[in-house]
Amino acid sequence: KRYRDFANIIWVEGGDASARDGGVTSELQALVAGIKDMDKVHLHTAHCSRQRSALDCYDEPWLDLNTTYSNCTQTPYRTALDYKRRRGMPFFYIEGVYETEGASPQCLRSQAYWSILGGSTGHVFGNGLIWRAAPGWVAALDSAGAKSMSHLASFFRSRPWYRLVPDHEHQIVVTGYGDIGADSYVAAARVADGSGILAYLPTARRISVDLRKISGERVRAWWFNPATGESTAIGEFSSNGKQVFTPPLPGDWVLVLDDARLGLAAPGKPPVTR
Repeated sequence: KRYRDFANIIWVEGGDASARDGGVTSELQALVAGIKDMDKVHLHTAHCSRQRSALDCYDEPWLDLNTTYSNCTQTPYRTALDYKRRRGMPFFYIEGVYETEGASPQCLRSQAYWSILGGSTGHVFGNGLIWRAAPGWVAALDSAGAKSMSHLASFFRSRPWYRLVPDHEHQIVVTGYGDIGADSYVAAARVADGSGILAYLPTARRISVDLRKISGERVRAWWFNPATGESTAIGEFSSNGKQVFTPPLPGDWVLVLDDARLGLAAPGKPPVTR
């Protein structure tokens, strides 16, 4: 009753485990039924154990949203599994490895970019000091990881992320993408109408991109630094073939390719108004 009139509520059943594994399936089903008696509007999702998605533990009629729960190496693989599930369902990245709990800054960024470019509808960031309200949690609100998530939000708001189609078949980034089960995997996605391509490189290396997947005759290219939120223009290229790209410095980078006709602002900047 308290929450049913709020607009921004999603009910999350379970927590880090399967009710079936704990022998409390009937209790959880009763909990869901009780919530639905009071609230017939809001969506339900669930939280299982690491490397197990909500659908792995709670493939039930009441489940409206799937969730991905992974870590610094398996996120691309787990995200692809959830994107390709036979029971098609929107999903989001509910948990990875947290800041101050073993995740490097690069891991924190990788989990986020991998999940969104892999087809999820969003990503949840965590910090061990904050969720425990441990000493230092207030300062952690302005941590390096939190700032990188601010850059992530600005980046995806600057491009139509909600129309991205993941490149799980490697038809866009055709060489240099690596192993989907490793922490160096390159995740890429294409805007459905061909107006843009995004590719996240966890580590600097040469990749080859098929520019024929861009809708226009000319492609404008950028490097976006996910650690700083800064963009660097690369130049323009013809879209009649493949092109090799190499980041300017070590570290993780996002390659942004736009149909040059659109005249889009630099990645991470507000859209150009006309």
